Amino acid sequence: MPGKEMIFTKGAEALRQITGVDKDLYACPLCRSAFPEKALDTGSLTLEHVPPDSIDGRGIVLTCHQCNSKAGHTIEAQLHRRRELIKFAQALAGEGNYSGRIQLTMSETETNVETEIEDGQLKMVVPDEINDPK
Repeated sequence: MPGKEMIFTKGAEALRQITGVDKDLYACPLCRSAFPEKALDTGSLTLEHVPPDSIDGRGIVLTCHQCNSKAGHTIEAQLHRRRELIKFAQALAGEGNYSGRIQLTMSETETNVETEIEDGQLKMVVPDEINDPK
Protein backbone atom coordinates (compact mmCIF):
# COMPACT_ATOMS: atom_id res chain seq x y z
CA MET A 1 0.00 0.00 0.00
CA PRO A 2 1.48 3.36 -0.96
CA GLY A 3 2.10 5.91 1.80
CA LYS A 4 0.25 9.21 2.07
CA GLU A 5 3.33 11.13 0.92
CA MET A 6 3.65 9.03 -2.24
CA ILE A 7 -0.05 9.46 -3.03
CA PHE A 8 0.30 13.23 -2.47
CA THR A 9 3.34 13.42 -4.79
CA LYS A 10 1.63 11.48 -7.58
CA GLY A 11 -1.58 13.49 -7.22
CA ALA A 12 0.28 16.82 -7.19
CA GLU A 13 2.19 15.82 -10.34
CA ALA A 14 -1.06 14.86 -12.08
CA LEU A 15 -2.64 18.19 -11.05
CA ARG A 16 0.39 20.10 -12.41
CA GLN A 17 0.05 18.30 -15.74
CA ILE A 18 -3.67 19.06 -15.96
CA THR A 19 -3.60 22.70 -14.80
CA GLY A 20 -0.09 23.83 -15.73
CA VAL A 21 0.21 25.43 -12.27
CA ASP A 22 3.74 24.87 -10.96
CA LYS A 23 2.90 24.28 -7.27
CA ASP A 24 2.83 21.20 -5.07
CA LEU A 25 -0.91 20.98 -4.50
CA TYR A 26 -3.15 17.95 -4.19
CA ALA A 27 -6.83 18.19 -5.12
CA CYS A 28 -9.42 16.21 -3.17
CA PRO A 29 -11.03 14.04 -5.86
CA LEU A 30 -14.49 14.49 -4.30
CA CYS A 31 -14.77 18.26 -3.73
CA ARG A 32 -11.77 19.33 -5.88
CA SER A 33 -10.34 21.64 -3.17
CA ALA A 34 -6.55 22.02 -3.41
CA PHE A 35 -4.23 21.39 -0.45
CA PRO A 36 -0.50 21.91 0.16
CA GLU A 37 1.66 19.04 1.42
CA LYS A 38 1.48 20.33 5.04
CA ALA A 39 -2.21 19.28 4.96
CA LEU A 40 -0.94 15.72 5.53
CA ASP A 41 0.49 16.79 8.91
CA THR A 42 -2.52 18.87 9.97
CA GLY A 43 -5.03 16.13 9.13
CA SER A 44 -6.73 18.21 6.44
CA LEU A 45 -5.93 15.43 3.95
CA THR A 46 -6.72 11.89 5.03
CA LEU A 47 -6.22 8.45 3.58
CA GLU A 48 -9.41 7.13 1.99
CA HIS A 49 -9.90 3.38 1.86
CA VAL A 50 -11.42 1.90 -1.30
CA PRO A 51 -13.61 0.02 -0.76
CA PRO A 52 -14.13 1.30 2.79
CA ASP A 53 -11.87 0.00 5.56
CA SER A 54 -14.93 -1.54 7.28
CA ILE A 55 -15.17 -4.02 4.41
CA ASP A 56 -11.43 -4.66 4.04
CA GLY A 57 -10.54 -1.82 1.69
CA ARG A 58 -7.08 -0.40 1.08
CA GLY A 59 -5.91 3.19 1.47
CA ILE A 60 -5.27 4.24 -2.12
CA VAL A 61 -6.34 7.90 -2.38
CA LEU A 62 -6.29 11.06 -0.29
CA THR A 63 -9.46 13.02 0.37
CA CYS A 64 -10.04 16.08 2.51
CA HIS A 65 -11.13 15.40 6.07
CA GLN A 66 -14.63 16.74 5.43
CA CYS A 67 -15.24 14.52 2.38
CA ASN A 68 -13.73 11.49 4.11
CA SER A 69 -16.08 11.96 7.08
CA LYS A 70 -19.10 12.45 4.82
CA ALA A 71 -18.22 9.36 2.79
CA GLY A 72 -17.79 7.36 5.98
CA HIS A 73 -21.19 8.33 7.23
CA THR A 74 -23.14 7.68 4.07
CA ILE A 75 -21.38 5.44 1.59
CA GLU A 76 -19.62 3.17 4.08
CA ALA A 77 -22.79 2.61 6.09
CA GLN A 78 -24.67 1.56 2.96
CA LEU A 79 -21.86 -0.76 1.84
CA HIS A 80 -21.75 -2.35 5.28
CA ARG A 81 -25.52 -2.95 5.20
CA ARG A 82 -25.22 -4.48 1.73
CA ARG A 83 -22.46 -6.81 2.91
CA GLU A 84 -24.60 -7.90 5.86
CA LEU A 85 -27.59 -8.53 3.57
CA ILE A 86 -25.46 -10.72 1.31
CA LYS A 87 -24.17 -12.71 4.30
CA PHE A 88 -27.76 -13.13 5.57
CA ALA A 89 -29.03 -14.29 2.15
CA GLN A 90 -26.13 -16.72 1.74
CA ALA A 91 -26.83 -18.23 5.17
CA LEU A 92 -30.51 -18.61 4.31
CA ALA A 93 -29.42 -20.47 1.16
CA GLY A 94 -27.30 -22.82 3.29
CA GLU A 95 -23.97 -21.22 2.38
CA GLY A 96 -22.44 -20.40 5.76
CA ASN A 97 -23.71 -18.95 9.01
CA TYR A 98 -25.01 -15.52 10.03
CA SER A 99 -25.42 -13.65 13.27
CA GLY A 100 -26.73 -10.10 13.42
CA ARG A 101 -29.66 -7.74 13.72
CA ILE A 102 -32.35 -7.40 11.08
CA GLN A 103 -35.49 -5.29 10.94
CA LEU A 104 -38.80 -6.95 10.12
CA THR A 105 -41.77 -4.91 8.92
CA MET A 106 -45.26 -6.37 9.23
CA SER A 107 -48.43 -4.33 8.81
CA GLU A 108 -46.44 -1.09 9.10
CA THR A 109 -44.89 -2.23 12.41
CA GLU A 110 -41.10 -2.36 12.49
CA THR A 111 -39.39 -4.81 14.84
CA ASN A 112 -35.66 -5.18 15.47
CA VAL A 113 -34.73 -8.85 15.67
CA GLU A 114 -31.49 -10.53 16.74
CA THR A 115 -31.01 -13.28 14.16
CA GLU A 116 -28.78 -16.32 14.01
CA ILE A 117 -28.57 -18.80 11.16
CA GLU A 118 -26.37 -21.77 11.90
CA ASP A 119 -26.26 -24.97 9.86
CA GLY A 120 -29.48 -23.95 8.08
CA GLN A 121 -31.38 -23.37 11.35
CA LEU A 122 -32.93 -19.91 11.80
CA LYS A 123 -33.27 -18.55 15.33
CA MET A 124 -34.84 -15.14 16.04
CA VAL A 125 -35.09 -13.23 19.31
CA VAL A 126 -36.98 -9.95 19.78
CA PRO A 127 -35.17 -8.07 22.57
CA ASP A 128 -37.28 -5.48 24.42
CA GLU A 129 -34.33 -3.06 24.84
CA ILE A 130 -33.97 -2.43 21.08
CA ASN A 131 -37.68 -2.10 20.24
CA ASP A 132 -40.44 0.40 20.87
CA PRO A 133 -42.68 -1.12 23.58
CA LYS A 134 -45.78 -0.07 21.61
